[in-house]
Amino acid sequence: MHSSITTKRITSWYAWAGLATILIIGPIVYFLMSYQFIAGSLETEAEINAHIVSQLISKNPEMWTYEQLRLQELLSRRQLGNLETQRIVDTKNRVVAESLNVLRPPLIMRSANLLDSGVIVARVEIYRSIRPLLIHTAIVALLGLLLGLITFVPLLVLPLQAISRAEDELRKSEEKYRNLFDSSIDGVYQLNAGGVFTMMNQAGATIFGYEHSEEIVGTNVLEYWRDSKDRDVYWAELKIKKSVSAYQVSAKKKTGEPIELELSSRILEDEKGNFLGIQGILRDVTERTRLTERLRALSLTDELTHLYNRRGFFTMAEHLLKMADRSEKGVFLLYADLDGLKEINDTFGHQEGDRALIEVADILKENYRKSDIIARMGGDEFVVIPVGFAGNNVEMIYARLGKNLDIHNTKMNRSYKLSLSAGIAYYESGNPCSLDELLMQADQLMYEQKRQKKKS
Repeated sequence: MHSSITTKRITSWYAWAGLATILIIGPIVYFLMSYQFIAGSLETEAEINAHIVSQLISKNPEMWTYEQLRLQELLSRRQLGNLETQRIVDTKNRVVAESLNVLRPPLIMRSANLLDSGVIVARVEIYRSIRPLLIHTAIVALLGLLLGLITFVPLLVLPLQAISRAEDELRKSEEKYRNLFDSSIDGVYQLNAGGVFTMMNQAGATIFGYEHSEEIVGTNVLEYWRDSKDRDVYWAELKIKKSVSAYQVSAKKKTGEPIELELSSRILEDEKGNFLGIQGILRDVTERTRLTERLRALSLTDELTHLYNRRGFFTMAEHLLKMADRSEKGVFLLYADLDGLKEINDTFGHQEGDRALIEVADILKENYRKSDIIARMGGDEFVVIPVGFAGNNVEMIYARLGKNLDIHNTKMNRSYKLSLSAGIAYYESGNPCSLDELLMQADQLMYEQKRQKKKS
């Protein structure tokens, strides 16, 4: 805001300076240059007239002062078209001869001495009115005023409008960032070089048990680490990599209650590489961690592929759909079937069939993230829920899986290739359905693709 005010002041100053230059300096320069020109021309004219009259004096040094008519005629004939008064004045300031023009003040006068054998006997004086010059200067000032008003608008108004528009855009951008910052369901934070929180949104403050985000600002991050070894390992990795993603750590709330956090952080440095602090996002994964441990305890994984089995899938997926309803976000579900498993078993044996299922599981693990839900529902059927997939391009999901499947097939030296038929259903939080219904939708789309393959 301060820099904006300074910019406006500088812009206004330049605009007013430009206007003052046109209104004041322009007419003054015009007047002074014209005045100097008039003065110079009068001096030249006075010198010429003095030379002519001096010749007359040298011819008749005793009687020249009595030749008034001739001198008057001479002075009148020497005028150069400008309204002037010329006169000859002796050394006692008595007018010897004078032209008959009447001038309106103010006047400018220049003179030259008349000599007789090197002795000053009189002088020629030439007067001219500078009233026309003043009128012309006033006209120049009026024209300057018009020009100044024309140039004043682009010099002042337009830049100020541009500055105002830039301020509006900046304000909108800041409001947009602030809305994203405040409405994020994850904690957004920033630490200074001493580990003190300088910024935290409301979601992050709530995770640590604070009612208002201002309460956590100014506290040190060391207060919230539960395990010093965990902290040291995290810090060592962050220093080496400069940034970490989805790094799980053990922390605690302000009350000491233990929580599990997933951190995505990066180091802040200046242009010289000096450490300034840390900026990042934190997510409360306490419930997810407990749920994962519960799944392990219940042995909800498939023994062959080490993916979730049917029970594990339903446990995780139902929890995910509840979270989707709370956050008002949609969820994609992919239902895939290994084509030709019966033929593989009949031709190469069940051991080769198991190997094919394990390879499909590995492909799915490589294709999706650890946080995604991947399960073997039984037999040759697999289900994937890509957690946090924000796009709406279903073809992208198909294409990505197909590409990784092709890459895998090119690496394997055998007489058959793995092939998957898949269907994708979408769960809308605003139009919810049961998990069984969602599976049925994806299953129908998968069988439709399988039928299309058989036709082709």
